[in-house]
Amino acid sequence: RSPHPQSAAHAGGADRALHALDLDGRAVWRTPLGAEAMSPLATADGVHCLLEDGQEGAAELCALGPRGKVRWTRSFAANSQFLVAAGKLILVSYGDGSDAGGVRAYAPDGSVRWSTPTGAAPTSEPMVADGVVYVGTFGDQVQALDAKTGKRLWATKAGLDAGRPALVGDTLIVGSGGEQSLHGIGRTGRS
Repeated sequence: RSPHPQSAAHAGGADRALHALDLDGRAVWRTPLGAEAMSPLATADGVHCLLEDGQEGAAELCALGPRGKVRWTRSFAANSQFLVAAGKLILVSYGDGSDAGGVRAYAPDGSVRWSTPTGAAPTSEPMVADGVVYVGTFGDQVQALDAKTGKRLWATKAGLDAGRPALVGDTLIVGSGGEQSLHGIGRTGRS
């Protein structure tokens, strides 16, 4: 019997498989995927991971059931490195290889619920709080998207190469890689 996905540890290996370990470190299952599994994310429905494309990031999203059976994979012409859950949706931040990018939301069945371009590519994974997706971009912005629809709520400048926002009270703290400084932005997009 496999443990609930959220009570097991999951790791990709150089053997091009995803591994599930119980909390005592014993192997529960191993699923060959044909590519290195990155950033496994356990949800109530199973485990999701990105599959390495041999470049800088991933070009496929894979969903597995609680016992490691592959449910679906979705390819995207993009470069992504992190997954984030937003309710039942799985969010992928991506770059398209030409400095542009966005955030895409996948439903549990693998369908794309929404996909929102961010102009310049996101610098990292989005942060989700209270139904809002916050993402920093190489276009020097923090953008807020509705988690259910992907509609852009606002965008504001946040220094060179705005990093992943962190929420402290009602203030988003955003690191600026290009300036090596921090910026405070209200949840409505005002500094």
